[in-house]
Amino acid sequence: MVMLSMVLVLSSPDATVESNTIRRSVSLQTKADSRKSPEVQAFPLNWGPSSRRRRFQGSVTEDKGVGLKGWLSGPRHSRAPTVQKLVPIDPHRIAVLPIINISPDPADAYFADGLTEELISTLSKISELSVISRTSVMQYRGRAMAATEIGTELAVSAILEGSVRKAGEKLRITAQLIDTQSDKHLWSQTYDRELKDIFAVQSDIAAKIAGSLRVALLKEDKEKIAKKPTENMRAYALYLKGKPLLVSRTEADLKAAKELFESAIALDPAYAPAYSGLADAYILLGDYSSTIPPSAAKRQARELVSKALEINPDLAEARATLGLLLAQEYDFPDAEKEFRRAISLNPSYSNAHNWLGQFVLAYQGRYQECLEELKIAELADPMSIAVLSNQLDWLLLYQRDLEQSAQKVAKAIQLYPEHQLTKEMEILFHHDTGNYSRA
Repeated sequence: MVMLSMVLVLSSPDATVESNTIRRSVSLQTKADSRKSPEVQAFPLNWGPSSRRRRFQGSVTEDKGVGLKGWLSGPRHSRAPTVQKLVPIDPHRIAVLPIINISPDPADAYFADGLTEELISTLSKISELSVISRTSVMQYRGRAMAATEIGTELAVSAILEGSVRKAGEKLRITAQLIDTQSDKHLWSQTYDRELKDIFAVQSDIAAKIAGSLRVALLKEDKEKIAKKPTENMRAYALYLKGKPLLVSRTEADLKAAKELFESAIALDPAYAPAYSGLADAYILLGDYSSTIPPSAAKRQARELVSKALEINPDLAEARATLGLLLAQEYDFPDAEKEFRRAISLNPSYSNAHNWLGQFVLAYQGRYQECLEELKIAELADPMSIAVLSNQLDWLLLYQRDLEQSAQKVAKAIQLYPEHQLTKEMEILFHHDTGNYSRA
């Protein structure tokens, strides 16, 4: 009976909850029951975050930036975010700000964004470092702010700033690490290198940052940051161009990303991240275009992610994507294993924490564990509307924590005042607090 209800929820996106009264009584009853055994009590599986959004679609348009389809982190906000400090600052918590492009050819702008993401990925491989996700740091692109202010907003002890100038195969990369408490430079360096040396530069920057923050590099950390994903620089450039195209979710961009990843694989058939990126492109094309049926897209994605992991079993992003595919097949035990493996490989990977909580733990009635994973996801990606929305669902449904719920809604309004998910969060909060005139 439980599995049948779960299948109904995941396979019938247009289903609706029968009535607000049922939803309200379920919420209150579960709160009472959870005092006895919170790990076993579960809401009826035809109610939850996804059905809550469907129920409100008469009031607001459903946002496809989150949920099982919209598994990327969601649209970014263009205004300057101003939020309260989340936690006491961890001395090993760092943010990589968007690398500035100063290349003479505007067509090389992709390289700066790609380098930002690659540095985040490289630093995330160091076990003692906590690194803010790309979604949150990209909000600081083109904005002049003091390191102390950014440090407060993201609760980080240091920020990495830099620029890149690419001219043909020549690179000049500058990098500087700044203490967010004192606004002083902890380390800086300029690298004049060939494009083929880019991975060595990334590895050196990561090692220098670890040393500056007094982080001990374990043997396995050194091996991870020194590992080259490809020897083919043309394949690497194609991969960097394809990655940001996944974010928009438009059919044109997704098709372009697919072609770029395919070209990268043609140049280097052993390039694991390109297979993982291509798997992601297929998943999104199945959900956001008429190019390929979703079922066929997922089958193809499964083959591609398996190939990526065959080449590199320690690719965290591929592990998380496999976990997502397994969750869609209702294989929650194996999905959890893959998510936890991804987290062990990259503890700062916000999506893995978010998906584990929302698509595995919550659907098994493990709501406290779900909230713990979502809290970690927020620490890694403090500007994510997807994580905020998911947290609100379970803070209200499971914990009935109105104070924290109000804080999440206020933060969403501050960061994304016009976002559809923010409107949904407001409606749900007002409904659950009895303020029906505003719901």
